[in-house]
Amino acid sequence: MKNIIQRIVNNFYNNIITYIPSNFLRILILKYVFKMKIGIGVCLAPKVKIINPWRITIGNNCTINSSVFLDGRGGIYIGNNVDIAWFSKIITLKHDYNDKNYRASGASVIISDYCCLAMSSTVLPGVKLAKGVVIGSSSVVTKSISNEFVICVGIPCVEIKKRNKEVNYKLKSRSVTI
Repeated sequence: MKNIIQRIVNNFYNNIITYIPSNFLRILILKYVFKMKIGIGVCLAPKVKIINPWRITIGNNCTINSSVFLDGRGGIYIGNNVDIAWFSKIITLKHDYNDKNYRASGASVIISDYCCLAMSSTVLPGVKLAKGVVIGSSSVVTKSISNEFVICVGIPCVEIKKRNKEVNYKLKSRSVTI
């Protein structure tokens, strides 16, 4: 019964609420109806697909762009001033294809302050990104990145260079909807 209710709630958000053209209303509904923890100055663009929003926390001044997928089943924590570009995915649960019963397993994902996920990047279960990490477009993050303020790209994602550590920006609602 619990799974049926969760599916109904997830479908209600992903097929109706996500298309409301007002960022204010979408966030209001996510906070007070779906119990998602959302900070101030957050832009959550239309068409963001969310599973189990009550297991997701988003910090202050974050931008989650259109067509992003947030899989909250295993829990997601997104810090302050995080920018997640179009078509990116944060996945917290997967199936074990070697298990005879094809059981699901997973772990929470932590995206620290000042991180940036470029377009179409994917973060897999159990990953923690340190402060200021930038993930390049179409990269797949399979393991945690513990070095702060680095730029990482590829499949699987690897560190390629350092990033300026002196940041003090606030993103403030800067999404573009497609």
